[in-house]
Amino acid sequence: MDPNLLTGLTTVLAGILGGATGEVGSESVHALLALIKRAPEDASEPVGPELEQAVLGGQADRAQEIADYLAAAAREDQAFAHDLKAWVMAATEQLEKPTVNNTITGPVSGKVIQGGEINIDSITWR
Repeated sequence: MDPNLLTGLTTVLAGILGGATGEVGSESVHALLALIKRAPEDASEPVGPELEQAVLGGQADRAQEIADYLAAAAREDQAFAHDLKAWVMAATEQLEKPTVNNTITGPVSGKVIQGGEINIDSITWR
C-alpha cells in the first residue's frame, strides 16, 4: 500500500471519527463500517467487530489502529485496496468541505435571509 495513502488514511479516519464532518460524515462512517466488515482477517484473532465498535463510538484515538488494520487487509486483497483508496478520496472530500454555522441571536422581526456564494447582478429589497 502506498505510504502516502496510509498517512492520508490515518488523518481521514481521525477527522471522520472525531466528528469533523458532523452529520454529513455519517455516509463516510457507514462506508467505513462496510469496509471493515469486508476486510479479510485472521480467523484465530478477529478484531473487525472490535474496530466496528470503535468506529461507532467515534474513538478517534484508535484511528492509527484502524488504519493499520485496513492497510494490512489492502495488502492482502487488491480489490479491497482499490475500494479503500476510493473511500479515502471520498472521505477526504467530506473533510475538506467548508462547514457552515448559521446563528441568529436576539429577537428577529421580519424575514431572515442567509446564503453563501450567491452570484447575481443585483438585489432589490422590498
